[in-house]
Amino acid sequence: FNSREIQSLENCQNQCICQIFGRRPFTSTKAMLHLTNLPNMKDRISILQAQFLFRTSFLPDDALLTKLLPYIQSQRISKWPQLSKSSLWTSFSNEYLEIMSYSNFIRKRRQLLIDNHRSKLQEKHSKRLSHCHNDLIVGPILRIPMTRSERPRCVRWRLGWLPLGKLHACPFHPNELFSRQRSFSCLDMHNRLQMSKSIDDPLS
Repeated sequence: FNSREIQSLENCQNQCICQIFGRRPFTSTKAMLHLTNLPNMKDRISILQAQFLFRTSFLPDDALLTKLLPYIQSQRISKWPQLSKSSLWTSFSNEYLEIMSYSNFIRKRRQLLIDNHRSKLQEKHSKRLSHCHNDLIVGPILRIPMTRSERPRCVRWRLGWLPLGKLHACPFHPNELFSRQRSFSCLDMHNRLQMSKSIDDPLS
């Protein structure tokens, strides 16, 4: 894939995520992708390329691809050298690759995603991403049972997308605004999620 093709795939994935979360197209999707534990398309391509090369390294000698590989690599129009340029694959040394197990490959893949997440936190316009959990897991709010219409509103509230940009009155205390902090006590979040009261933010 060239950079233009990767960007087209990124735009397609971002538009799908925005549709799921009920946001306008071309909205920043960093926090949304992190909450759903989805890597961006560039990372996905790098991982899939490395995974394909890793599997071909352990094929038996009589496998068809093993027999064809010398011919494929000798052709000028072959795409094989481009596969080897994967950022994940280039992090492996030839000596380490010979003794590497699949579990070690998974560990290296996860480390790549962790490093990329940390670099995203250093970028501009990453304020909402920095407020999310640091672990590469599906956001806890997505595991709470709720209806299809309720889920987008809860996720948007979790990311700070309040309706019309205004705080509304609390349904239990009409004279008070229904802020994020107040919802923890008014909705009894800690008991509902079976979490300790010592946790400041049960939804993070």
